Amino acid sequence: MQNHSALAMQHSATYGIDMPIAFPEVQAAEFKDLARETAEGSTGGSLAWTEFAGASNLIAWRFRSALESWHKYQEIEAIKAKTHEDYYQQECLFFNMFASAVSCIESSTYAIAAILSHDSMLSMPFNAKEQKNCSPYNLHTWLLKSNNQKKVEVLEKVFKSLLASDEWNRFQEIRNRLSHRSNLPRHLFASVGCATPAADLINYGGTTSTKKIEASLSDFDALVTWLSKTLCELLNAGIALMSTRQLVQNESCKISLN
Repeated sequence: MQNHSALAMQHSATYGIDMPIAFPEVQAAEFKDLARETAEGSTGGSLAWTEFAGASNLIAWRFRSALESWHKYQEIEAIKAKTHEDYYQQECLFFNMFASAVSCIESSTYAIAAILSHDSMLSMPFNAKEQKNCSPYNLHTWLLKSNNQKKVEVLEKVFKSLLASDEWNRFQEIRNRLSHRSNLPRHLFASVGCATPAADLINYGGTTSTKKIEASLSDFDALVTWLSKTLCELLNAGIALMSTRQLVQNESCKISLN
């Protein structure tokens, strides 16, 4: 990401809003189109489509929110003489970045689970209980229990990689800290008559239940890059799974025509 310059955006025909260029627009469009072909208006598909439609909007909205928040955080960071108001704004933006990033991944997970519940996919249960408990961890567990391991192999591997990644754990750790626990204010360093003490650009003290946060801006740029890459992988896995249904349909048509 480029710091202190305008966040590069492009219009998304899929969502009707401007999206950061880091958003996997091509994959998102195909993912949504295939889901519509799979579930919208089909027999037994109303629940799958309704749940998918709501979650799929959040995929884009939360992605943009995360990147916009991080970009604005860096714009304030570039101010040499920051005020208390500036630090307050940064705290809000830092929180929103992590809350939105986690929500983006969880919304993608929910959308995929909704489609998997369709009769033509896995007929996976997705009623109130499953909807409330839908998370990357739980969906991965459900996939491991599937009777059709070959069909879900690619999707299962993507979730396995996501869950094992340091980046996902980092996103959740900081989101939970800012959302659910006490949070010490950011450490600020200054000096009078001598060199400024060495310090990471983002430094929050630890508490009895949380680790301290010490990182540079580039470390968090890397998290944003991971978010874009992982979202693309999730969408591609969903596309591949839904495409198997399209292939089966096409082969069935060929058989009936011959």
